[in-house]
Parts: sequence; C-alpha cells; structure tokens
Amino acid sequence: MVLGRFDGKGGYTTDGLPGGSGFSAFRTGETANYDVNLDCTGFQTINLGVGTVIEKAFVISNSGRSFHGVVAKFTVAGTAAPIQSRVDGWKLASDQDD
Repeated sequence: MVLGRFDGKGGYTTDGLPGGSGFSAFRTGETANYDVNLDCTGFQTINLGVGTVIEKAFVISNSGRSFHGVVAKFTVAGTAAPIQSRVDGWKLASDQDD
C-alpha cells in the first residue's frame, strides 16, 4: 500500500505511508513516468535504481477517479523476474483540488 500522486503531466511520486501504519519496510519518495492514451489506457515505468524497474500497464476508469493495472514487467538487477501482480488505485482528493 502506498500513497501516490499522478501530476497530470506524466510524473508520479510516492508520499509514503502515514506513521504507525505497520508498513515501515515500504519505500518512500519513489518517482516514475507515465503516459496515458486517448482510450484511457496507459503505461508507467518506475526505476528503483541498481537495475530494478517496474513496468505497469493500466486503464483509467470511473471518470478519472480510479485506475486498474498489472505489472507487465519486473526487472531486478537487470534480469527479468517472474511476477503476477495487479494494481488498483482511487483518487482520494476532492475534484476541487485539481
């Protein structure tokens, strides 16, 4: 679980988790790039350094308030690693915050 922010311009950052959440092993401050197509599908690349990259394919739904995706490719130290993972997210801010 992570709190992430899509900036609407192809940039993404994680804000981490609230203190005391019990998930202290999760990384914070990650950045990524993403692209969204006209049909509301997209692709995101998170580079964690040292040859570790997560590539996600996703679709935006619910008038832009949610997205659903899968990890399309996971590379660790430059070597592709098998993984089956899905990603779901929901907009938590109000529409007036845009």
